[in-house]
Amino acid sequence: MKQSGLAPILIILLVAILGIGGYFAYKSSLKTAPAPVVNSTPSSSTNPISTSSAETANWKTYTSSKFKYTFKYSNDWNVVQSNEDATLLKNKKWGFNTTSSQGITISSSVEKTSLTTSSDWYEQLDSDGSSKSIMDKTKVHISLDGKDAIQYDFTESKQFFERNVDLVYRGNAYRLEIGGDTKFKDEAILEFNQILSTFRVTQ
Repeated sequence: MKQSGLAPILIILLVAILGIGGYFAYKSSLKTAPAPVVNSTPSSSTNPISTSSAETANWKTYTSSKFKYTFKYSNDWNVVQSNEDATLLKNKKWGFNTTSSQGITISSSVEKTSLTTSSDWYEQLDSDGSSKSIMDKTKVHISLDGKDAIQYDFTESKQFFERNVDLVYRGNAYRLEIGGDTKFKDEAILEFNQILSTFRVTQ
């Protein structure tokens, strides 16, 4: 009687052992597929908003014969001041005329430098503590004509904004700057980015 009572228990234990053994055998037979390798090279620079040639086909072209650079700008902009070292453009649709002090302006300028990178140029900029704090907070690397440039905001105000893009290339420090009334900022920055995408150094 005792043996017949143990038989069901032994059968259950045997089935359990076989089941556990089979499970581990199945797991060991599985091969984990290796994770795909993604070859990517992180970029240190972001590109300004790209502009198709169709969008800028009818835009005007500014050319500096002295410093060998060009950029395009739409018909909404007027060149109100230009010399060999600096250019000032004012935008008609954002409240500017040739004498107004309100609206949006874009300026370009060039300085000779012995520095070789845009980062070195940025680090030596002379500014007070508050401006430098804003500059550092907003500083990003962007690609300007395929070259590393530094973009940063210079002021933080409810009424006025200013954004600079600095590029050092072959002994010249190029700066493109936009500033003006903050109520036009978002739209103006979009167009500024389009202008940046047309910037070319021709030397």
